[in-house]
Amino acid sequence: MGALQKPQATNVAGIRTWNSLGRFVKRGEKGILILAPMISRKKTSVTVESTADAKEATAQLYGFRAVYVFERLSRDLWPSLCALDVMREQH
Repeated sequence: MGALQKPQATNVAGIRTWNSLGRFVKRGEKGILILAPMISRKKTSVTVESTADAKEATAQLYGFRAVYVFERLSRDLWPSLCALDVMREQH
């Protein structure tokens, strides 16, 4: 879906991700519409050998929603870094 809208886009992320990385999307810039998965986490109780009940979260896909992502901007300070590399350095 995104490849049809902007085939030359290589590094894309949502607006909040770009903002957290210190980069900002220009006002009026067109985003790429994608379908993002919606995942719910249900807690189930599991009996452990020590007779203590533990809570285990299971993830379940329950649908998709439309979200906009934006391409890495050409005026970035570090053009060689993609968003995933910067996020790995922060954690």
